[in-house]
Amino acid sequence: MSWPDFHGARNLLDGAPAEAMFHEAARATGATVLDVKLHDFAQRAGFTGVALLAESHISIHT
Repeated sequence: MSWPDFHGARNLLDGAPAEAMFHEAARATGATVLDVKLHDFAQRAGFTGVALLAESHISIHT
């Protein structure tokens, strides 16, 4: 099994790619994604995101 890896990532300013990573991580673990919410902060100051799973959740905050 391969896990999504953000280690060493730089300039995580745009939340759009995170949605695909949430879905990839859920598939890798057999989890069910119910919903994904992302919020990009003004002036490219980062983003926050959460994937609501039937089993738990996944989140990222930059």
